[in-house]
Amino acid sequence: MFRRWCVRRETDAGDRVFANYANRPNEPQNLKWSLLENERNRQLFAHYQQLIALRTQNPALQTGKIEFFHENPESRVFAYTCWNEEGSRVVVVANFSDRFLAGYAVDDFPADGTWKEWTRGDRSPECDRQLLLDLGEYEAQVFSFQET
Repeated sequence: MFRRWCVRRETDAGDRVFANYANRPNEPQNLKWSLLENERNRQLFAHYQQLIALRTQNPALQTGKIEFFHENPESRVFAYTCWNEEGSRVVVVANFSDRFLAGYAVDDFPADGTWKEWTRGDRSPECDRQLLLDLGEYEAQVFSFQET
């Protein structure tokens, strides 16, 4: 699915063109900006803008250093951390099940302190090496460490 669409080029008119490799590998298609008139599509677009901003603004996501620290096959949840040598950290907690997990405990959280949660807003949970959170079905939450 992720390889289905790829930015190809800009036309002389300045329109961005995509290629649909699944159906027409050699025929570019114009972006359909009208799709953003739909509220659900606008929310998805804003979500991806937010994740792109996190990636470009957080050095921990630019190093390739990653460590999985939580795996729960029964609940189908795993968590990993990315970091850099200067102390920047990001944690991703992902629920791969079709169940809502209320009060789910992520033990051995990488560091005590304040973490900014990026996928639901600006709430900053305090944790003492354990994080309790509500995870929706097929949801991932992204936390970045906040220096105090």
